[in-house]
Amino acid sequence: MDSPREGDFFEICLLAAEKGIEEVTSSSMLFHHSRKEQCNIPSHDDVTKIEEWSKDEEKSNLSSHDSNKESCNGVDSKNIKEPCEDYDEKKKRLKREGKKNVIHQETKKAKKKKEQGNNDSSSNNKDISNNNGDVPELPKEFKEKIEELHGGEAILVIQKRLFKCDVGEVQGRLSIPIRQIRAEAKNFLTQEELLTLNKTEGKNQKLVGLPLFMLDPHLREWRGLVLKKWCMTNSDTYNIVHEWMKFVEANNLKVNDVVQLWTFRSHDGMLSFALVKL
Repeated sequence: MDSPREGDFFEICLLAAEKGIEEVTSSSMLFHHSRKEQCNIPSHDDVTKIEEWSKDEEKSNLSSHDSNKESCNGVDSKNIKEPCEDYDEKKKRLKREGKKNVIHQETKKAKKKKEQGNNDSSSNNKDISNNNGDVPELPKEFKEKIEELHGGEAILVIQKRLFKCDVGEVQGRLSIPIRQIRAEAKNFLTQEELLTLNKTEGKNQKLVGLPLFMLDPHLREWRGLVLKKWCMTNSDTYNIVHEWMKFVEANNLKVNDVVQLWTFRSHDGMLSFALVKL
């Protein structure tokens, strides 16, 4: 067997440290015995300690690596799903997400407000119209006034909230949508009166209308008012016109006022109304 070369001296030392002194060949150990102390070959106990130290160092490195990963941006490693991002990129991302959240919140609030408005509107309409519910009681003072005039039984035609078109000078009329008239008052007009409402006169085919008598909220008697029928696109509507704007001003009627329109017949059978302001 050829003796090892002098250049292999350091390789022997490394081999002894990594594999243990038992695995080093005897011929290698005999090489340059006089330089054995320089090689400083570790004993078996030293090799064991080196291996233990290497394992401890490896564990320490792994622990340090995990610790650094957990401390990235101060976020727990369990909650990290993506690698740490650049500060500027993170700032842009948060800005985008913030805008999205603001838009989402505004949309949500607008939707909620709209739903609430619809609910309030439907609730108000239900409470105000009362055109299909229990029959309200005509105030006592109106009953007494109608008896004084030798009038007949009063029937509620409609209960409604006044709109701008009901108190504005442009339209100048009180609208009574036929579809909103209470069931018990559907036939408050006679057949002759219905025919009269469909008549026209003059070159302009102007509607004739029915003259009527009315009691205002203060029990004052009004003449000069006329009932007409307007044929609309969706439905027909009765309207009280002519002296209506004077009636509005005299009784200080305003938008959103809630009124009841009652009908009765006078002693001579004339069409009559009583307007009650709630």
